[in-house]
Amino acid sequence: MMLSCKFTWLKRTLRNWPWMQAPHGFAPFYLPYVPRAGDIREWNVEINPPGIATPRPLPSNNPLRISLHRILIETGIALTLARTTSDPRSWFALYRYGADFAGTAPRLRFYSGVTQKDSRLTAVASEEIAIGIAWYILRQFFALPHIADVNECFRTGELRYVHRRLNNRRPDYLCTDSANDAVLVECKGTTGTRSDISGMLQDGDTQVRNVTPTNLTLRNTCGRMVIGTHFCVEGKHPRSETTTIIEDPDGAESGRDDPESDMVVRLSYAKCLRFMGQDVFAERLIAKTPMIGFPDLDKERLPEIDEIPFLPLGVTPFNDLVGIVGPIAMALLSNIEGNIKKNIADSLPSLENNTIDLGTKGYILSNGVIVLHDIDSVLEEVI
Repeated sequence: MMLSCKFTWLKRTLRNWPWMQAPHGFAPFYLPYVPRAGDIREWNVEINPPGIATPRPLPSNNPLRISLHRILIETGIALTLARTTSDPRSWFALYRYGADFAGTAPRLRFYSGVTQKDSRLTAVASEEIAIGIAWYILRQFFALPHIADVNECFRTGELRYVHRRLNNRRPDYLCTDSANDAVLVECKGTTGTRSDISGMLQDGDTQVRNVTPTNLTLRNTCGRMVIGTHFCVEGKHPRSETTTIIEDPDGAESGRDDPESDMVVRLSYAKCLRFMGQDVFAERLIAKTPMIGFPDLDKERLPEIDEIPFLPLGVTPFNDLVGIVGPIAMALLSNIEGNIKKNIADSLPSLENNTIDLGTKGYILSNGVIVLHDIDSVLEEVI
């Protein structure tokens, strides 16, 4: 009953908040360009060496096609830290970078005005959006639902350096799949053509080779990856297209000190929870302490979309309702003090290690995070 009352309050509150009357949530109406869910962009992708088998084949002849909104959502989650109190800078990508692509659809290219900016600003934009693209690729084509920051994984003892003299050389992320195999990933991004990204990819090779897991086994194929994207500018690079390049370097073997460790999974979900301001949930998930006062989840009482139950987490500035699908939410909460790895793995197969497309309503990421677009139009169905 408590949970039912809670969602009744959520429905009433969401409908009455002033920003819900605006066309783009509480995003300022004067933003020059707000990326909508239907703003599909395309760009090229290649993997080296060619022909590597991935859990889901990369397109060989056709470019990648995904909404700019989805890329920026992935960027925001990636830039959110698992242990830091919810930070409004997590939304910077959604607020800031949409305008940099205005007028260049359907291609994923910066508009010509970026050349008038300080080059440092464009460099940061390239690096951060490249991370969002890498996360999309990791989820969509490499079946890696759990992505955690390498810094946090060192802090919790999940990683060690291969060469001590290179202790400042490390990649960005440690990922795991539903079978708990690990992948180390370094993300690179720049504005320009292929020649501008080549040196950065070589540097990334050094970073992923210099780190190895202590508790997890690396995947036999693509256990280490460098994913770099060079962004072309409209009018400046007419004979080149934005391209994501995936490298697969070799490296040292991994260890098995504590094969039952579930910390990477906890850190990955903590990032998603912090992104939506659920700091208490994230803290208790990492600390393995119960959610005091939180009602027991009843699958029958959770709101549903297309008959899929989910636990709402909050609303983005651009009118997206974000939550976690019921089985994953229950797996996180039902045994928060124990090992959640098996509970999560048992729930993930229903997501087919891939994004579930809900059409114009939204999508479900391979880790069970659900993003619903235009909450006004789905509110009656959801709650």
